[in-house]
Amino acid sequence: MQIHSTTLPNKSKLIKQYQAHDEEVMKYFHYKPYEPLKDRLTDLKLRKYNRKALRDALYTMNQTWSPPKATFKNIDQLLDEDSVVVVGGQQAGLLTGPLYTINKIISIIIFAKQQEEKLSIPVVPVFWIAGEDHDLDEVNHIYVEQSERIKKHILKQHEIYKRSLSDIKLDKQQVEQWINEALLTLGETSFTKNLFESLKNCLNTSNTFVDFFARCIFELFPSAGIVLLDAAHPAIRELEAPMFRQLIQNQEMISEEVYETAEQIRQNGYTLSLEVEKDDAHIFFHDEHNERILLKKVGDKWIGKQEEVQLTTKEMLQLANETPERLSNNVVTRPIMQEFLLPTLAFIGGHGEISYWATLKKAFHQCEMEMPPVIPRLSFTYVTEKTKKILDKLSIDVTTVLNNQLNEKKMNWLMSQQEAPIQRVIEQMKKDIAKSHEPIQDYAANLSSDMGEFAKSNLVQIEKQLNFLKNKLVNKVNEKYDVHLRYFDQVESNLNPNQQLQERVWSPLQIMNENGIEFVEQLLTIYQFSFEKDHYVVSF
Repeated sequence: MQIHSTTLPNKSKLIKQYQAHDEEVMKYFHYKPYEPLKDRLTDLKLRKYNRKALRDALYTMNQTWSPPKATFKNIDQLLDEDSVVVVGGQQAGLLTGPLYTINKIISIIIFAKQQEEKLSIPVVPVFWIAGEDHDLDEVNHIYVEQSERIKKHILKQHEIYKRSLSDIKLDKQQVEQWINEALLTLGETSFTKNLFESLKNCLNTSNTFVDFFARCIFELFPSAGIVLLDAAHPAIRELEAPMFRQLIQNQEMISEEVYETAEQIRQNGYTLSLEVEKDDAHIFFHDEHNERILLKKVGDKWIGKQEEVQLTTKEMLQLANETPERLSNNVVTRPIMQEFLLPTLAFIGGHGEISYWATLKKAFHQCEMEMPPVIPRLSFTYVTEKTKKILDKLSIDVTTVLNNQLNEKKMNWLMSQQEAPIQRVIEQMKKDIAKSHEPIQDYAANLSSDMGEFAKSNLVQIEKQLNFLKNKLVNKVNEKYDVHLRYFDQVESNLNPNQQLQERVWSPLQIMNENGIEFVEQLLTIYQFSFEKDHYVVSF
């Protein structure tokens, strides 16, 4: 395994300035990224946490998923008053979802390890599973490559109600068939059989989407000690009750602060991945079918977006006290709840998450807390041996692909293969014809203005015909060099699908099928990763 860092283009203005500690952006955060965290430890010492109840809840839920011993050891370390956590989260996608989920967990583990060595205290890596999320369409698929095209491979399990992923039972027969079809599409390797058996075992011992996700994570991370937290677990909901009361009581100010900050950020020219309105309550209500209903606040009424439910503030507080499992958080209140539950040394997030966290500083203050340090996660592109051979054949490096320069390389190569340089010949013909056309345009213009316009239109039509000829010639050349051109397509599909980072499209399945399930553990043996680097390329 070889690893090197590279620079990525097209980062948002907000992220560029955040990573550079620009004051214009840093005013939206409490701590600067990449700086020593001793001040954060001092701040955490002023807070009290229900460590015993947290330890018991985490122990109970993780035990359900048969975790490694290192996970139990880390859970027990939370009883130590000096211990802290590094946390990040994601939805429970099938086979872990896109690669960025795996990359985020790797980031959490590595950052926790680095900080434990620097601070000489227990630092526990925690992954927050957003099990309360209800959008099945977001997690019921992966992408696979079929006939050199990107195909969405969907699990056709349907749900009537918008229930939390923690409550949706898996159709195991359908899921097994879905996994088998995905592996057949990828093609058999020396790792395929063991991979299928591992995934099948995870499936057979799972009941829900969250169960399956959690067991797949422990299969990939058998010794790193990652602690999983399902935000929808009843034991966690019970611990969240006091903060739900606070969120309900402070809802108006929280919503106003977030809305005004979001508007200010946009007015300052930043892109924001968060849509909020002044009347958003930022809390979900779960009905008798456990379907999640996002609430808005109108006066003293908490009303469903489609007016499915109407509750008073008194009734909301009663729910928080007696049945907190009937409430859950959205993207605005989830970070606040996370901060309430966990002694958070740092939060690890993607660029999109960091942009919407920029709206939350004053919302944290409304709940008498500081926003934790927000650290951009590590980003990886994985280059399999098969892809590396193609890159070598084309004499192209990975950075060229990631910087969206592959098509230019492809066209340059194509033109260099022709006996006559089509592009240059056609362009020169256009210039020559345009020059030869000038006298007739002048003559036509002198006859009448409409004839002058007609002459100009005639030149445009000639140029269109030349472009048509050029495209026909290029297509003919494409056929002649089809095999070599397909190498370019394969590289782009594997490393920069749809001109997006690999981690945003592909799941780990393809890498596991080509390199084995141990690739994550191998990567974790290397601790010299810098969180200040844009991106890492991992070659097998």
